[in-house]
Amino acid sequence: MFSIEVNDCRCSCNITYGDRCNFGPNVTTADVDNAAIPTRKANITLDIKIPFLDAYYDLLSPESLSVTNKLQKELKTLCKSAEPLAFKEVKVDNLQPGSVIEAKRVERSLDGEPKIHLFNMLFMKLRALKQAKNRSVLATSRAQYVYDNNATQINWLNTRLDEKLTQILEDNIQQISQAFANASVLLKEVVSPTPQINDITDILPFVNCSAFANYTAEVIDGQWQCVGPCKTTPGYCSGHGECLNDILAGAMCRCYESNIRQYYGQRCDLSRWGRGFYGAIFGSLAAALLLVMIVLLVVFLVKKGRSGMWKKNDLRGFLDFEEDYFDFTDTGRHDLGLTGPYTAERFRRHLEDIDTQMQVSTKRPEVLNVSSR
Repeated sequence: MFSIEVNDCRCSCNITYGDRCNFGPNVTTADVDNAAIPTRKANITLDIKIPFLDAYYDLLSPESLSVTNKLQKELKTLCKSAEPLAFKEVKVDNLQPGSVIEAKRVERSLDGEPKIHLFNMLFMKLRALKQAKNRSVLATSRAQYVYDNNATQINWLNTRLDEKLTQILEDNIQQISQAFANASVLLKEVVSPTPQINDITDILPFVNCSAFANYTAEVIDGQWQCVGPCKTTPGYCSGHGECLNDILAGAMCRCYESNIRQYYGQRCDLSRWGRGFYGAIFGSLAAALLLVMIVLLVVFLVKKGRSGMWKKNDLRGFLDFEEDYFDFTDTGRHDLGLTGPYTAERFRRHLEDIDTQMQVSTKRPEVLNVSSR
């Protein structure tokens, strides 16, 4: 996607992130092939009190299709209400002769109406024997439900589906009867075969996490999820970097860096000191050296003061060198190596001994030209 703000292309990511959408989350929804998972089946047997025809043996015959289409339409609505999200389909698998349809007996009253003659009674019995072949339709249907990536739903389909279907069909049996011209309909049974999926772990072969590199399937909160390599290997970056799930290459590390220490390597397992560390070291050494010098100077001055080696005049001379050390007044001290007391008279100029009448002349020096021979 082209961005006008930065005048460049930017990727619009879905569940991934990064400049090129090349990093995935630690946990993402697994891709489950629900169509390949074995379904949960429930077999429903209904006894419909309509005459069974030989054509019903062939489910593709027009007579069979007339019955199966009506029955499937009614069962679809009822079976779907049991578990709408999981319901897949309902189909009539078989039509077989059911129970004998008994003929209705008609008796006349005794208030003046003639009774049924013995001949008629015998005729009706013979007719009843003939109608013994007139049986109802026993329809066996199969409802199918799809297992979802959910442990709770799988457990419900395996343990509660039969009970729920039985209740719904019993409460709405009249609805099925109306589809067959109010013929009597009897629910014989609702039974499910042994499930092929017992729990959430049985759908692992149908879980796919290959969309991202090195992702593995794990059950988290009752569902299969795809977990990235950074989550399955917590210490991948040695605790010195950020682990990123590259959807093409797998786990990679973005190592931490600072002025003090810098980590590097494929798994941030190598390190080196940064500029800040050496700056801190040399700065600390310089500060420590300065502090030592100050302490030594203070100690030296304190010891000098306590030993009495310095006097007031010495301190003045130390602070005011020009004023004190070029003052030749008599201090009463003995000079070094000289006899007699130290007085200013010994350093005073004796101008009275100079001959002021002496004639002194000077001659400018001559420059000789010396040539080499």
